[in-house]
Amino acid sequence: PSPPPSANAYMAPERSVAVRCTAAGLLLGASCVAGEVCWNHPHFWKFKKNAEFFEKRSDHCCNENYGPRGIEQCWVPPKVTFEHCCSPEKARIFGKGPPPTAAATVPVMETDVLVIGGGPAAMMMAVLLQWEPILQNTEQHKFEPFRRLGDGPLFLPLLGDLTRGIMDSHYAMQKAIDSLNVIRSGMDCREVTPGSFLDFQQRSSPVRHMVISASDWGGHWTQMPAETLSLTNTADVSMPGFSIFHFLQLKGRSRVKPCERLPRGLVEEYYRTYAAYYNLSAHQRRGTVESVEREEGGGYLTTARLQ
Repeated sequence: PSPPPSANAYMAPERSVAVRCTAAGLLLGASCVAGEVCWNHPHFWKFKKNAEFFEKRSDHCCNENYGPRGIEQCWVPPKVTFEHCCSPEKARIFGKGPPPTAAATVPVMETDVLVIGGGPAAMMMAVLLQWEPILQNTEQHKFEPFRRLGDGPLFLPLLGDLTRGIMDSHYAMQKAIDSLNVIRSGMDCREVTPGSFLDFQQRSSPVRHMVISASDWGGHWTQMPAETLSLTNTADVSMPGFSIFHFLQLKGRSRVKPCERLPRGLVEEYYRTYAAYYNLSAHQRRGTVESVEREEGGGYLTTARLQ
């Protein structure tokens, strides 16, 4: 892939700011979280057959990527509702903070999407807001339905319909993206070929956004001893576009095998390089979120303390 051009940064010299998301786009590292107040309600027992979903039911049900009230099938009014189940945990994470009127006393910055966090999920969302995913070399994919997708722009609704029809799993889309991100001839990491079916091309109209993160790019990968070996193998650390295989080749370490466990410091360096490659820092501000309030118009008003 070709290196992306530079972008203009959102500048705000003040330490305390309010960020208004005008398009109802609030992404907590691409995943929202929920409290534990009502998650033992018998209503959720029917989800036990899907052990992966049931174990993290609070994360999934409150995830506003599915809609403004998370997954609607999770709620049984009047006791089991989005407002009742999800608000307590958000208050615990962000703190009660100042009321929305605090925006009247601090600078207000407007954006369409606010991404909170600096880990791989937040990085991926920041890339997708500026770059459009495209498919390449799909004729080599081991799975015939994916070969029919052809090369060119990746239309996620079409991929979603396809995966729901051929995979019986709540994580069907996640597994489909993984099979496009890493070239595999089988399920084992020893059957991985360096490369990817996914790449990016710049959007003609990038989405206006901002990223607020307390850490540098990499999230928790920045907070462990550098020599600690990752539990995740090399192939599964890789992200679309600028892959870890490309990164290792540039580092003169092309002999690293897909099944190897890399030192934490090397993975962090890859993620920082990935962020630099796509110029993600142009939209990043270091700081912590103090409060998040839903506005009547459908957006969010977020108060943050920037470094």
